Formats: sequence, structure tokens, C-alpha cells
Amino acid sequence: MNLNRLSRNILSLLLSLFILVPLMTISTVSAQDISFDITEADITGQISSDGDVSFKEIYTFDVDYMNGAYHNIDYGGYNLTEYRVGILDEETGDINYLNESFNEAPGTFKVSDNGQIFRLQVFNPAEDETVHFVFEYTLEELITNYNDTAEINRKIVPENTDDDFAVDARIYLPGSVSNPDDFRAWGYGPYNGEIQPVTEGDQSYIDITVPDNPPNQFVEVNAIFPIALTPNNQNIVQANMKDEIIEQSEATVEADREAHESSQQRRWLWVILALIGFPLVTIFAWVYYFRNHRKLNPKPAHIPEHVYSLPEELTPAIMATAVLRDKPIADDFSATIIDLARKGYIKVEEVSREKRGLLKRKSASTIRVSPAEEEADLFDLQKHERYVYEYLLPNNEPTTLSQIEEDIQSNRNAKKQKYRKWTQFANYVEVKGEQVRNQPKEYNNSVGYAVLAVIASVIMLFVLLFLTLDSPLQEHIMPILLAFAVNLILAIVILLLTTLRPIRTYEQDKMIKEWKGFANMLDDIGNFNMREVASLPLWEEFLVYAISLDVADKVIEAMNKEYGMEELSQMAMPMVIYSNPYWINQVVRPSISQSVTSSAPAQSKYSGSNTGGFGGGFSSGSSGGSGGGGGTGGF
Repeated sequence: MNLNRLSRNILSLLLSLFILVPLMTISTVSAQDISFDITEADITGQISSDGDVSFKEIYTFDVDYMNGAYHNIDYGGYNLTEYRVGILDEETGDINYLNESFNEAPGTFKVSDNGQIFRLQVFNPAEDETVHFVFEYTLEELITNYNDTAEINRKIVPENTDDDFAVDARIYLPGSVSNPDDFRAWGYGPYNGEIQPVTEGDQSYIDITVPDNPPNQFVEVNAIFPIALTPNNQNIVQANMKDEIIEQSEATVEADREAHESSQQRRWLWVILALIGFPLVTIFAWVYYFRNHRKLNPKPAHIPEHVYSLPEELTPAIMATAVLRDKPIADDFSATIIDLARKGYIKVEEVSREKRGLLKRKSASTIRVSPAEEEADLFDLQKHERYVYEYLLPNNEPTTLSQIEEDIQSNRNAKKQKYRKWTQFANYVEVKGEQVRNQPKEYNNSVGYAVLAVIASVIMLFVLLFLTLDSPLQEHIMPILLAFAVNLILAIVILLLTTLRPIRTYEQDKMIKEWKGFANMLDDIGNFNMREVASLPLWEEFLVYAISLDVADKVIEAMNKEYGMEELSQMAMPMVIYSNPYWINQVVRPSISQSVTSSAPAQSKYSGSNTGGFGGGFSSGSSGGSGGGGGTGGF
């Protein structure tokens, strides 16, 4: 009897585990954070002779994890028909069109419609991949036929999308336009957008490009073309509107240009008004500097020219931003890599790689990075050190710096991830360096007043030349110019003082002098007995600081001379560092600098105005086009 009861208990336990374990797995997966970026929108529109416009919109998602995507279409005032949803295969170019369903099964989509917004919701779970969602639909009679022209006025990218992404769009007319005056186009949205009406052979189209459309920013197209291209359109307004559309659009372009010019004029007006008080700035800058210089550090610390021990337990990168510079550079990233190798978190070694030249193949060196043979606890690292580790080994798989460079060049997702890690590293190190430096506000104030004094003096010189030449004051120009030349010289002198002998607190002054003494010691390393100063492990620790201090080659040469390869081979550093004193400068630093530079995104620029509607930049505001209520995202 007891045996039967025990058997039933065991069976119940097994059944419970069988049910609960899958449920726990499902809840774990669904609890993952949704993370993705919309990187690009490729939009094609085809206008038909009956005034309908068929859109094919491909949105590219760089996905860390998502369950699917949605696309909201604002179709208010028009009929939306012939919709389809698919996934584009980037390799083959084929589109896998999905079935509409309400069961929310993977590989399907469902539709909801409130009479204004048509929502396409795609169920396509994805993780660590790039997905191209395709949305196709037709808006009937979107074109308006007037007596003298046809018009399209549509927000092809609505304003409810939270990501910034590139937009590349083309809207085809049902034929060609022979007279350029009858084919005009205006774009509205970000200033870096461009729109161009184009006719090639028997085809006319509108080209729209936005390199980096900001979050929640619409892209609107307003264009006119001959009504002969849409003869079957039933959306007809009995009015002559061509001139009015051109005038309104030109008024917007002109107003945009005037607003830009007016803004510039207002800035200059404030500058001119401020010039009245600028001659007093130089005097104030001098008084402020000397008063606070004595107040914050009345008895400066005396530190020897050479300091033979680490002044403070700081990592090389934080030391650099606390003492040498405000923002980290690639050298500090390189120093952190070597420091991780010294601490035993990674293993670095020199390997050869083949470079293909125009005439022959060339051999070159790169760095192989791999996890340490004995797994280390990354939580013992500081944040910026973990960012460097994740930059190099995001998947804990061995790689080379040359492979990282190639990934950055060829893979947009890899480029974005590397730039994110570099940015996290740089931001953290900059903040920590600022905290360690503990710069008094009086320093920034003194530099600001000195810079302002120099700017004021220079501007005042030019203003005086403008006001005195060819005027009754011209006979007094020499003493006036002499007085302001003296003011300019005094302003430059105080600027030099604030930067070369800055205002510091006693503690900050002492810290900087100690680190400079430490740097002097490393720079003069061949002039004393290294064994009497520190042990070999300490010199190995000093070496990583020498990278940020730009004296690594001197330290390595001195260590080679003093200790020899037999002793150095017992240390944690890779032997290539000691066998080639210039390896850090010739291999590590250039590779890191190149990869960091390559991962940075390109800057957008102002595209100029589009006068006459014949092509050019976007305007601010809107021409009142439909479609602004839509948007795209994921879930």
C-alpha cells in the first residue's frame, strides 16, 4: 500500500516537472528585453493612370531580440487595398509573403483598422539578425487632378517612428514629362533631405533621399505633373491650382530661407550689443584669475622631478583623462587591452596575415586576442575594462584586430555594436577622469573669461576699422588701434596663463605633479638602476601606463636591457612586447585607432534649398500632406 502511494507521488512529481519546465522556458524567453534598431527604409511608389499609388516599403531592422514588427498606415480620406506583408531574403532578393491570420502564429500577420489607421502586425520572432520587413499596399485616387496639373501630397514616412534611419525613396509617374516646368517636387522634413524630379527616357520619377532621418520626423513629398499622365483619375477638382501650388511651395522655401537668415542676423545683433561691454572683460579676466589662483592653492605642493612609484591606484585610461586630457583616445583603449592581458583576462599574441597589393601579396602582422585559458571573473573588472573586453570578445571567441576591422567595414550591425562599446568606454572614462580630477569651477570660469576677452578684442578691432575708415574718426585711428592692440595682447596673455598655469586646488595640483613626476621617471628610465627602483612585476605594471604616456618603447627597451628574455618570459605580458619594442606603436595602436575611427557613423549635412521645385534640399514644416499618423516599430 505504501509502495503504491510512493509510486503515485513519483508519477505526480514527474508530470508536474514535465508541465512546468516548458512553461518556465517559455516565460524566460518571453521575458527577454525587446531590442532592435530600424536602420533603413527603402520606399517605392508607382502612380497609375487612374490616380492610385501602389507603395512597396522595405524597413530594415537590426535585431537583438524581438517578437515581430508593426506598420501603421494613415489612410484617412482614401481607400486602402491590395495589402501584402512579406520578409525579404537579402541573399536571393526573393520576398516570402506571409499569410494573414488572427492566431498570431509565427510567420503570419494580422490587420486592425479603426477607420483612420490601418495596422499591419507581423509575427516574426528574431534574435541577433537583420530582418527586412516588406509592406505593400495601394491608396486609391491618392492623386488629385486639377484643371491644369495633377498633384501628389503624401507623408511617405510618418512621424510616429522612434528610431533614426536612412530613407531612400522613389515614386514613379505613369510615363514621362517632356517639359520640366510641368514637373516640380518639394520635400519637407529634416534639413539634410534631398528631393529631385528626374526624367530618363520614357520614365519620370521623384527621387527622395534622407541620410539620417531623426526619430519621430516625417518625410513628405509634394509634387505636380501633367494631368495627361492620370487621365482615368476620378479624384477631380475643378480648379486651376498649378500656380497656387507653386506659389505656396515657393513661399515655404523662401520663408525657410528667410527664417535661417533672420536667425543669423539675430545672432549677429546680440554679438554687436554684447560688444559694448567686451572691453571690460579683459580686466575682469585678469582680476578673476589671480584672485582665485591664490585663493584655491596658496601654498603649492613641492613634488620631486621624478616619482618612482604609482601615485594612485588608477587604471591607465582613467589616469589619462584625469591628468593628460579630457577625453580618452585610442592609446588609452590600447593601454587597457595590454592591461587586461597583464591581469590575465585575455591572451594577446602576434600573428601574420596576408595583404593583397596591386602587384603582389604582402605579409603583415596583426594581433590575435583570445580569452584567458583559465576563466576569469569579469565582474572584478571596472566598467570600462569590461567594455574593452566586450569590444574584443563579445562572444568569448578568439579573433584578431584585423578581423574586427573587416567586420566593421562589411557588417553594419558589427559596426554599430563596436561603436557602442567604444562610446560606452569613452563616456565612462571621461566621467571617471573628471571625478578624479575634481576640477574647480573657477578653472572653467577663468578660461571662459579669457577666451571671451580674446574674441571680444579681435571683433572690436574689426568693428573699429569698419566704423572709423572713411569717417570723421579716421584721423584718430592710430591711437584707437594701438589701445585695442594692447587689449588684445593682454587678452592673449591671460588666456595663456589660464591654460599653462591653470587654477587648481591643492589636492589636484599635487596629484597632477605626482603623475607628471612619474611620467618623467619613465621618460628618463635609462638613467638609473631599475632593480633598485621596483621589482619586475611592478615594472610590468608601469608599462601599461607608459602606453598612455607615450613612452612605452623606452620602457620596453630598458626592460630588455636590464632583465633579458629569460626573466621577462616568466611574466604575464606576451613576449612579442619585449621582443619587438615598437610592436605597440607599430601594430597595436594603429589597429585600434583604425577600428575605432571606422566604427564612427558619418555626419549628416545641410542639403540646401530647393528653389522652383526642380530639385534640392528639404524644407522645414509641412505642405499639408496626408499620412502623418502612421509609424513603424517592433514588439
